[in-house]
Amino acid sequence: MKKYFSEAFNIIALIIGLCSALSWTLSAQTDIKVLVDFFNLNAAKLAVISSMLVAIASLLK
Repeated sequence: MKKYFSEAFNIIALIIGLCSALSWTLSAQTDIKVLVDFFNLNAAKLAVISSMLVAIASLLK
């Protein structure tokens, strides 16, 4: 059961990392940028959240 949670946290961290990378590279007219601005997130916060999820996943293994 822990393995499934670990994999889920890794996948969520990957998705968050991709969203932060896209918010850096895409222009302000994109949906991802609007979503990131709506939740008042920036790439640094997303990177911290992503790294915390990876740390939790490594603890669950």
